[in-house]
Amino acid sequence: MCCCCICHCQGEEDKPLSCCGCLPIHCGLITIGILTILVTLALFLEVFWTLLNELIHWWYVIVAVLCLIPIVVSAIFVIRFFTKDQRASRTKMWIAMILAIVSFTLLGIWNLIYFQWCYKYDNVYAGVDGLGYTNQTKKSFMVWNLFVAIVLDFIWAYFLCVATAYSTCKDGEPEPVDMTGGAGNMVPNPFGGAE
Repeated sequence: MCCCCICHCQGEEDKPLSCCGCLPIHCGLITIGILTILVTLALFLEVFWTLLNELIHWWYVIVAVLCLIPIVVSAIFVIRFFTKDQRASRTKMWIAMILAIVSFTLLGIWNLIYFQWCYKYDNVYAGVDGLGYTNQTKKSFMVWNLFVAIVLDFIWAYFLCVATAYSTCKDGEPEPVDMTGGAGNMVPNPFGGAE
């Protein structure tokens, strides 16, 4: 017996859609939300762990936390979706995926900038004084950091597609936005200006 037979999480409109080819799209979106919250917590723990490192400046953490503000807003949108699945919260789910991508990119760029130009040692030392340090060269640290940021960006870009597909199947296509401010309905005046 499948999980959707028990919890009835799949309706007729979203029955043909799936997440990762194996989960119903609603269950996939719940999983995506849980992953978003867990990654948010993991990033905050990693950033605040560097406060204990004597070799990294204290202001690195402040800028890194500022880079993580979009993913905190993303986690809030995910929690809102968990409380009630409605049109507004479904729209905020795909916005949450965009905010997570922005946060991963900003943190990756900040790490590259800090460890290339502000970190004064040749090797990057991770750890704390009492437990010991692990070290790797600046170049390898930055390559791995950039690799992780790009992988997270691509994963959350797929999650963005899933959230958009779910929102579209439940709510229909969004209406196009008139960017002209209503100027498209004006009749041109042959003597200049509009009527």
